[in-house]
Amino acid sequence: MTQAEVPIEVELRGLYKAHYRFQFLSAAFQLGLFALVEKEPGLAVGEIATRLGLKEQPTRILLLGCTVFGLLDKKGDSYYITPLEAADRQLRRGARLQHSLGTRRYLPGNGLVL
Repeated sequence: MTQAEVPIEVELRGLYKAHYRFQFLSAAFQLGLFALVEKEPGLAVGEIATRLGLKEQPTRILLLGCTVFGLLDKKGDSYYITPLEAADRQLRRGARLQHSLGTRRYLPGNGLVL
């Protein structure tokens, strides 16, 4: 095997992880986790669970997944939004504003209209 050849298992691993990352991203977004942590940085698991109306164990699992995939940052027992997630939220705010003003733009490379 040459250095340029990558085993299929290695290539597929990224696809498997992308699926799991999307599931955590989707659940956190739908539950309002990112908005909460952005508004009130430094909350602990119990506080987040209470504010989202969830039980503590599912909240802990969601936070673990979001932390592992870099969607949230954990310092001690406190959770914070990551620069990546903050930038993404800012881009979406700008896209919603442009859309509400009646402007449209295409994202390069994928043809999506904002």
